[in-house]
Amino acid sequence: MRHEQDPPGLAASAPLQAPPPKERTDATRNRAAILAAAARLFAERGADDVSLDEVAAAAGVGKAALFRRFGDRAGLAAALLTGDCPAAL
Repeated sequence: MRHEQDPPGLAASAPLQAPPPKERTDATRNRAAILAAAARLFAERGADDVSLDEVAAAAGVGKAALFRRFGDRAGLAAALLTGDCPAAL
């Protein structure tokens, strides 16, 4: 039901969504470090010969941070392949 205060067409429009929460500074830094380390290690040895433990250690983060952000090796590789990493460009 439309109210008199609503501008025309407002009642029929989709509800407004809040913007996604801003990423914490340390999370942004960790993400960049993980992607840079993975890009370097994958280029040196190939993705199949690099463990996620090695990527986390090279990035200076815990393995949980890597899994929380990328899920698994496929998610990490996809981020690199889609250009989601300046080091991979």
